[in-house]
Amino acid sequence: MNIITIGIPTFNRALILKDTLDEMIEERIHLIPGVEIMVRDNDSPDETYDILREYKAKYNVSISKNARNYGPSENCGGLLKSCTSDYFLLTSDEDPVLRSGLLKIMNIISTNSFAFASTIFMDNSKIYRGLQDGIYQIPPSHFHLSSFYMSGLVFNTGLALSAWKQIQSFLYDPRNAYPMVCLASVLIAKYGCYYFPIELCHELRESDFMDMGIGDYRQTKARLDQDLFRKDFFRHLINSSVVPPEIEMYTQMNKVEVYRWVTT
Repeated sequence: MNIITIGIPTFNRALILKDTLDEMIEERIHLIPGVEIMVRDNDSPDETYDILREYKAKYNVSISKNARNYGPSENCGGLLKSCTSDYFLLTSDEDPVLRSGLLKIMNIISTNSFAFASTIFMDNSKIYRGLQDGIYQIPPSHFHLSSFYMSGLVFNTGLALSAWKQIQSFLYDPRNAYPMVCLASVLIAKYGCYYFPIELCHELRESDFMDMGIGDYRQTKARLDQDLFRKDFFRHLINSSVVPPEIEMYTQMNKVEVYRWVTT
């Protein structure tokens, strides 16, 4: 059984995905014992799946393709449900996983058990990423949704699958472009959240996206829609929970601003 599965959901960004996989192959991540790379194509109209077939044949990368575009929630959920490893590492098709960071995560897993951890932490508009070795618990009052959009998220697979069922009714809300934010919220309330100050993933250069004709690759509107969605989501969790500490956790998380606008 594998220790960790790197899950990559993708849709219609063949060239970006290829660059991401090439970097990971160059770092020989696919050759690390106990590691699986798994990519799920959300029925892309471009050549994404043809490219994935090549990587499967050459490097034994696990691939799958949806029968139609089911949206981001089902695509991410499909990866999680297909994971048979102890831990599930979620990254995006634009954020290659670094070998050095992955080895550090695997070392932590060998001596620690946790439900959820992020390698990016954002507090008061300051990003903490790869500061030093160690493990830090993040208090819910410092929880920041911008820390949990896609990359560098590590989930205990069994606990994540259980929490996924709890958020099922919210997965198909059109405002919910980032289902892992919901999943992380439940796991934080139940088990706490840890920050691993490890450089686990890195973002492809912004110029790469511009050269490919991709404009707002940060999906600003989608993130703003997610902020509106989370109000209803947390309200549901607060009203449906019967465990006072969890209710307090959800209440604190819902108070944290996702965006702080600076005006001049």
